[in-house]
Amino acid sequence: MITNLKRTIIYICPVCGKLKKFNINIFDFSGGGTLYLKCGCGNSFIKITVGKNKNYVIGAPCAVCSEEHMFEIGAKVFWNAPQIVFGCPNMEFDILYGGNKTEMDVLCDEISKNKPVIAGEYFFENLFLSDVLKEVDLCIKKKKAKCSCGRNKIIKNLYIDRIELVCENCGSKKIIDAVCENDVKNVAKAAKGSGIVIKGDAEKKIH
Repeated sequence: MITNLKRTIIYICPVCGKLKKFNINIFDFSGGGTLYLKCGCGNSFIKITVGKNKNYVIGAPCAVCSEEHMFEIGAKVFWNAPQIVFGCPNMEFDILYGGNKTEMDVLCDEISKNKPVIAGEYFFENLFLSDVLKEVDLCIKKKKAKCSCGRNKIIKNLYIDRIELVCENCGSKKIIDAVCENDVKNVAKAAKGSGIVIKGDAEKKIH
């Protein structure tokens, strides 16, 4: 029997790096719909759906491997467990928590005090990655990140040890390493100079 109709969900946004907390109740799922818990930055969200077997299916973006992970949990556990932890299957890192408000408030305070480095609006364990990211973002802001196919609309994928830039037009990729001081210097030099160029297919049709 489900006796607790309220839950608190917390997760770390992989885009802005902020710790987000949401208070939900069972009536948010009236009609069997999908509940979206969106970060204030507007760039990531958690999706919770009631499955056919009445289990809850949770889709959550990961702050460390950049993938979206799916978790399934029974209704009784979801609504009654004091604390539930959902971890990244690829890295040793907890990305999502759920439980009663008291437990989650305490956990939220603990994570805020002990979480890894926050650089600007981004959350990382890798200090070099945060510095490289600043320079990459500067290039994108100044429109100095471009592809040789002729477009400069670039998708940015973040990983623990690198940044992957993908041309939205032709799909070409460029890997920017972020594991040492030289990586930071190299991208800073590019930001001050001609910028970052993805070697794409110049003959590919631009849509």
